[in-house]
Amino acid sequence: MINHSYIHQPTIHVNDIVVQKEDELIQHSLKNLPRFKKVEIVGEIFALLVLILCWAFFHQSFVYLNEKVPTEFDYNGNAVRYADKNILYALPAVMTISYIILTILQFVPHRFNYDCVGLTVYNAQEIYRTTRITLLSCKLITEFLFTYITFTMLQVVQYQCEPQRMYYAFVFILPYLVIGVCYYRKLKLVNNQPQQL
Repeated sequence: MINHSYIHQPTIHVNDIVVQKEDELIQHSLKNLPRFKKVEIVGEIFALLVLILCWAFFHQSFVYLNEKVPTEFDYNGNAVRYADKNILYALPAVMTISYIILTILQFVPHRFNYDCVGLTVYNAQEIYRTTRITLLSCKLITEFLFTYITFTMLQVVQYQCEPQRMYYAFVFILPYLVIGVCYYRKLKLVNNQPQQL
């Protein structure tokens, strides 16, 4: 006969089970995304309208262009190189790609690295929403930037304005910097708030 007293029985610790369950709940909480606020929904609709209108006005102006358009100019604003007008499609195309990428990122803020602020179950929702709104702001600024570049370029190739006006696009660097600073300060503020559910 087998002496069962010598068979090792696995030991189950209640504390280990509790800790494991708590870890699972924490991980589940950190993956939950907050609902979209009305301001976010309005912002998304506005961003989509900007994209559609940009393409519509671009196509309306594009059909009246010559087959060859100037793409490089000298210091006096005289054209020195020409190219097929289809190259202008690159501008709204890049804007569209940026729109898609930023929109996708808005749906996965929980996959970002938040080690600098200390992500917890208490501040995760606020941090995710802040990240999402920041990405929306960057998306709108990017759309305005490429809309300006696109329509300025359309005017330049039709000799309706000076090529130097394209340099005004660098002004859009300022909103990006402001958004970055505001985002950083907001995360620090959320991190310093009392941890309450």
